[in-house]
Amino acid sequence: MSATLELVCAIPKLSEMNSFQRSMNSPMSAARKRALLIGSPFGDLRGPLNDAELMATVLEAQGFENVKCCDTQAINENIQAKWIHLINQSNAGDAVVIYYSGHGGIADCGQGTLAGNGECNDTRPWRYQFIVPMKRRYTNL
Repeated sequence: MSATLELVCAIPKLSEMNSFQRSMNSPMSAARKRALLIGSPFGDLRGPLNDAELMATVLEAQGFENVKCCDTQAINENIQAKWIHLINQSNAGDAVVIYYSGHGGIADCGQGTLAGNGECNDTRPWRYQFIVPMKRRYTNL
């Protein structure tokens, strides 16, 4: 099995930004605007916390309510809890942004499912994308 890492970054072009801003400020826009911002500096990354802050500034200017899950709080359990809370608080017509900055990757198998021995054993290809949250740090009391 081979695993490939891929960085995907979707930044609107300046020419697209005006139409995005108009759509977010139009009377037909969503009833509420919510965002979950995740910054996971796993492996001593320096950019994720700054990225999350910058995105918060941009989204706040567009009227979004931001919830952050950053730094040592960006562990799997906290990310999932905040994600579920966001889903439960959202209604049809709301605008929702989930933003992640940190390590991530893609694991794929061009031939199918992964067997217990690490081999692909099916004819249907699969592909999983994943994020890398912070690790929970345990201390001896």
